[in-house]
Amino acid sequence: MATLSAGLTPRLSPRRPGSSAFAERRSDTGRDPSGTKERPLTILVVDDVSDTRRMYAGYFEFVGARVVTARDGVEALQAVYHHRPDVVLLDLAMPRMTGHEVLESLRRDPRLRDLRVIAITGHVTPESRDSALQAGADLYLTKPCLPHSVFNFIVQLLRRDADSGPRTS
Repeated sequence: MATLSAGLTPRLSPRRPGSSAFAERRSDTGRDPSGTKERPLTILVVDDVSDTRRMYAGYFEFVGARVVTARDGVEALQAVYHHRPDVVLLDLAMPRMTGHEVLESLRRDPRLRDLRVIAITGHVTPESRDSALQAGADLYLTKPCLPHSVFNFIVQLLRRDADSGPRTS
């Protein structure tokens, strides 16, 4: 089982009943100012296809993450402000508000500068990739992408952050 410590470095540990398979120590959440309690990594999964949401949410919960889901961009923004996820897995082609519009909205808010967003889409063109990265995605993945692969990308992204520190742009 992987957990994240204060430095967001994954380490293996045996699973305890009721424990999170993937947790991090956080003192900036307001939940535990001492930083001694672990809280699960929170992942927001945003996709208009319910089977896709369930597939990713099921796997992420299996490995111990806390998962919040949203069906479109409007729900995604509400969930970001309400749940404060650590990572957003964001489909780009959705009704009401596209993933690109969500990205632009998130990046305009200075409080969300460090929120990690992984764009995931069935569009495999270089233009789609460039557009998502320009809008502020940290990673661009194309579907189909297996849940364990996506989770590995999440871990790599958080490791990169731990190694380099907070974003400056």
